[in-house]
Amino acid sequence: MLLPEEHQAAEAAIINALANDGDVRGLVTTAVADANQRARLLTQLSLDPRTVHNAALELLNVCIADLFTAAPTCWLEAILIKVNVAAQSARLQAAIARLRARQMPPSTTFDKAWLNQVPFFDRTMFRPLVKKLITTTDLPVLRVNGPSGCGCTYTARALEEIAREYGQHITVLTAEIPASQATVYSLEDLVGDLLALVPGGLPLPARSGSSYPSQLIRHTLNQAASQYQTLIFVIDGAGLSDVNDEIKLFAAGLAKDICRLAARPRARLVLINHQQKLSVQAFDMRDETVPHPATLQEADLERCLVDMEACRIAAGGTKLQAPATEIAKLLLAEAPAEPKARLEHLNGRLVAIFAS
Repeated sequence: MLLPEEHQAAEAAIINALANDGDVRGLVTTAVADANQRARLLTQLSLDPRTVHNAALELLNVCIADLFTAAPTCWLEAILIKVNVAAQSARLQAAIARLRARQMPPSTTFDKAWLNQVPFFDRTMFRPLVKKLITTTDLPVLRVNGPSGCGCTYTARALEEIAREYGQHITVLTAEIPASQATVYSLEDLVGDLLALVPGGLPLPARSGSSYPSQLIRHTLNQAASQYQTLIFVIDGAGLSDVNDEIKLFAAGLAKDICRLAARPRARLVLINHQQKLSVQAFDMRDETVPHPATLQEADLERCLVDMEACRIAAGGTKLQAPATEIAKLLLAEAPAEPKARLEHLNGRLVAIFAS
């Protein structure tokens, strides 16, 4: 609902308001006119936020997660009107006007042909699914599968860049199970990797009771609920045939629990290389099948080349030495057939052209 610079301005304005006028619940009480909407918002806020900064982030992100559900004035619009005293911030005024019209901000974040300075091929299904995953609570679980060497594992890096560019309130947490270590990679390794950067996530609770996977699912979701941001958990490899059974139970259980209404505002799950059945509603999960590199078309490379040329010209550089269509045809013709080698060759050639 907010562009990154709008999110920064909103956070600063809320912190300033809280510093001057008191606690976050008082701010909500004066900002949200409708009693029912006010009560619904207050029930989602912590009773004792640790700092003014945490309180501001929590309020912002709870309002963002609700989108335009509150009517006639959405929570975020009401809060921004209250803290943007005398319309001192033109940036927030623009955001308020857009929220009043119930419009999401324009963004090219989800359509970029280059991510992490690497060309992003033929993921036309991925982009709208990730947009829905990040910007709404309607898609709690996404699975990404495809043939070996097709680039599935790059999904985590792509998500990290998209989330970082979209907004500061999204954090991607990744655990990758290498195929060579599947038999020795434990559930503790997995959850430790996922929660390594989450305050309070470590150390993990000691084993107790009958199901440690269930215990760690509760621990993981409790940590997500205590943050003032949305956490996207990415697990790569939980579907490997020889992976620990506890990891399979954890991945399936986490998917099920993340779909519950209480978890949606703060948590999402992306499973890479996972095709086992999940006990979730069909509308709560989508699958992306990454195309085989052999199916790459000239149009896929051409889009990367056109975007690259625009960046070069904007930076004061020169145009490409030949039309993008011709270069794309040449690159595909010279690329090897083996999937992994094909992707590596095309990536390397495009990056070299970009740097030339």
